[in-house]
Amino acid sequence: MTKAQIRKKLVAGEVVYTVAWELPDCFGIIISLDGTGGGTIHSDLHLSPEEMILDEGRVEYEAAIDGLESLVLAHACAGIDVNDPAYIEGIKTAVETISNNI
Repeated sequence: MTKAQIRKKLVAGEVVYTVAWELPDCFGIIISLDGTGGGTIHSDLHLSPEEMILDEGRVEYEAAIDGLESLVLAHACAGIDVNDPAYIEGIKTAVETISNNI
């Protein structure tokens, strides 16, 4: 997914538009906003089941990634431009710091 996908749906009798897009070159992060102020986020940052077994810091790493994803999603829901190159660079720096410290 490279371009935003916009869909129309009916929620509680009202038409709302949902939008989903992938952040460019940023760990496969896909953000979906539901048109009512909420949304979801998915990425390639989470450990595989095999890595979960072998990695001692898995719980801390997963918690840190969940926190980072939650912050990015909250910013997108609030209208902050998470596609800005400086913002994406900040995400990459945060992931590197998480990986280096856990």
